[in-house]
Amino acid sequence: MKIKHFLLICLLTTALNAQGFLQYDWPEGDKTFNVSASNWQMYEIKEWTLSGRGSETEEVQIPLLVKNRDQLTFSRRVKLPKNWRSEQTLYLITQGVNGSSYFYVNGHILGISPNSRNPFRLQIPADYVKEDSVLNIEIRIKLPQSTDRGFPTIVHTFSEERYIGLASPLYLIVADPPAVNNVQFNLQHSEAGFTLNYRYDIVAPQNMKAFKIVEIIQRTSDQKILLRKQRYSRQLNGKKITLEGQFALDPSNVWSPENPQMLRFTLQAEVTFENGVKKFTRVQTFGARKIEHVRQKFYLNGQLVQIRGITMHLSPEIFAGKSYYAQLRRLLNFARGQGFNALRLAHFLPDEPLLRLADSLGLMVFAEFPLWRFPSEFFNENFLLEAAKNVGHQIRHFYAGHPSLTAIGLGQEIPLHVPVAQKFMFILNGKLKAGPGVLTYISPIPGFPLPPERVADFYIYDRYRPVLFLNANQHLQAFSLMGKIGFLTADLLQMENSEITHQINRGLLIRNELYKSINDIQPNGGFVECLFDWRTEYPNDLGAADSAGNVTPHGFLDLNGDPKPWTKLLGNPWLQNETAINDRYFTQQPKTNFFSILVTFSAILFFAIYRRVPRLRENFRRSLRHSYGFFVDLRERRIIPFFNSITVSTFIALIAAVFLASQIYFFHKSLWLQEILSVILIPLGLFKRYLEWSRDKLLITALLFLFFVLIPVIGAFVLKILAWINRSKIRYRQGFAIIAWAGAPFVWFFPFSLISYHWLLYQQPLQWLWIIFGIFAFWTQIRLINGIHILFIAKTSRVFSILLLCYFIPILIFWALFNPPGYWVDYLQLLMKAQSLF
Repeated sequence: MKIKHFLLICLLTTALNAQGFLQYDWPEGDKTFNVSASNWQMYEIKEWTLSGRGSETEEVQIPLLVKNRDQLTFSRRVKLPKNWRSEQTLYLITQGVNGSSYFYVNGHILGISPNSRNPFRLQIPADYVKEDSVLNIEIRIKLPQSTDRGFPTIVHTFSEERYIGLASPLYLIVADPPAVNNVQFNLQHSEAGFTLNYRYDIVAPQNMKAFKIVEIIQRTSDQKILLRKQRYSRQLNGKKITLEGQFALDPSNVWSPENPQMLRFTLQAEVTFENGVKKFTRVQTFGARKIEHVRQKFYLNGQLVQIRGITMHLSPEIFAGKSYYAQLRRLLNFARGQGFNALRLAHFLPDEPLLRLADSLGLMVFAEFPLWRFPSEFFNENFLLEAAKNVGHQIRHFYAGHPSLTAIGLGQEIPLHVPVAQKFMFILNGKLKAGPGVLTYISPIPGFPLPPERVADFYIYDRYRPVLFLNANQHLQAFSLMGKIGFLTADLLQMENSEITHQINRGLLIRNELYKSINDIQPNGGFVECLFDWRTEYPNDLGAADSAGNVTPHGFLDLNGDPKPWTKLLGNPWLQNETAINDRYFTQQPKTNFFSILVTFSAILFFAIYRRVPRLRENFRRSLRHSYGFFVDLRERRIIPFFNSITVSTFIALIAAVFLASQIYFFHKSLWLQEILSVILIPLGLFKRYLEWSRDKLLITALLFLFFVLIPVIGAFVLKILAWINRSKIRYRQGFAIIAWAGAPFVWFFPFSLISYHWLLYQQPLQWLWIIFGIFAFWTQIRLINGIHILFIAKTSRVFSILLLCYFIPILIFWALFNPPGYWVDYLQLLMKAQSLF
């Protein structure tokens, strides 16, 4: 039956793949949930009706994720069992939803999931159920664009491909009373040994009179019983009873990466009601461990532990058409085999199958709220805080007992130096710390002072640059772990053409990065980038594009989950002590003399023409002599050769184009600049073209040259139209000359254009170049205003107003085409201050 079901999933995946649908086979319930009970009836709901493309609907099976869609609606009619009674409790449970989801039952809103992808459950009130015991379930899923809808993804560079849909089946649970809630385990360590404390609540209904409970704790490996204890209670009368216990635990039964020992907590209950006696059994698998962070060090079960971690990005494509559990086990087994003992989930929260596998493999999981690089204005939103607190409440129920869950990240690349962000994180940290046994951390934007009072248990240092370029004295003492170790950047890592050479270099880079991280900066360890390749929503300069989208090929595994050849040469990087740092990693910006040679030969040509054409020399000298140039003579056409105007305007256009092109080419690999430009260019659909064009120095120079050449051509047409409106006898060549000769002083800007690229290459202050450029540009505008004023015999203020209008019209056209999200200004302001991230 399993084989037939798997084949059906494969066929559906093939049929729906062309529509942007993604499906995989979900594991059975015993591999999904950590808790089971005999007084529960669990019904898996996999068949749904999908709508979201106008009036079209289709029958689908879940898990089902869809990309390139902003909204989906799943609906299903469920008939409750015939023996259902109103005193039974109904729950709707899922292991994760991609997108902000709104759950409705029989027209009543049941709850909201804010695009956090965590497992959660919703209780269905008995009065929501119709008389015929029917539940009409509807799930509306949207891609959040603002914080009043959930947790939006606002980062462009390296943001994972965005899917919406149901990431796991939904389960309807019908539970008989009593309910066992808030089960907690807390391991204490002292010189005498380990002590395991446990507690749980029993919610007794009104007709419950007494109970007898047998508590059993045993090892899952050999079923050896470690504790057996009986409890009795009478005269309950609808009370909530909290039961607690403790017992000594042998070190061999404590969970650790080296000894991932799991235990089973069984409750065998005999409950007396007014109408009889009922029995039920509740079983929960858990691990006993104690994680602490003391004086910037990590201690697991009282022993100092080094975090040898690797980052995992959420890329559903790696599971497409496969068994989710088997593929996930394959990925985590590879990480464990490479010597990693920790897994960082990049801005997403895990489902239980991932935690169950991590429990069994001894991987410490660092999960993260998807609050990624939010501007400080976001943290004023009440809905965002309430949504985050609700997620914290939900995950306490599902994550309890999973020893692999070591820490939860409250936010990544957060402006923690801003008071409103500090307040938000402080409140969220207090909510999560209510559940024992899990640390909290934050990844703040580096380069800013951290708050004097610690907002979370520890901080992670994230920066989109190799660790080899960090200075150990860069105020990193406040950070407990390093993130993005081995991060590849196009401007710092040269990718050789030889595949074998690249394999060796990639492995050496990671070993050297780890060596510097552990020995020079942070002995606690950190997280290497990354477990497997992932697809990004938007192109970036570091990725590679194929027919299916944009791939960031930085992983140890490819998108199929297969190890890359260089990983075999790498072995276990944490056991290597390579101290020699290869200079090939420290490649400089691409050295080129293209811009200086182009300006030099252009200047030689211009001044050769200048020397051989007396009229050009006379025009040029006159244009520089007065603030209004030689425009008093413009009405005498014989002294204004069109050739002279074209020669000057062409040379000026080349100087300005080379100046700007050299900077675009120099900074085209800057992730900071790419992220800033993506905010503006992605809504216009031009970002991919920018990435392509900016890599070609000849193309970007030619485009900018064409732009500056067309300015006097188009400007002359505008002046001709204005002259026609004013009934002035102004010729086109006169308007062209006005604009062309207004920029005559720019001829003397050519030395700065000549050295502009090398000025940047040798790390000279960029602002001085721009100040000089601004002076020349301002001088040009003054001369243009004076020239038009004299030619038209118009007031200067009127000329200024017309010029301002001419400049404003292109801005209006741009704004009409620009359709940005509402937060774009806030995000740009954050990026301007966050250059230290890149």
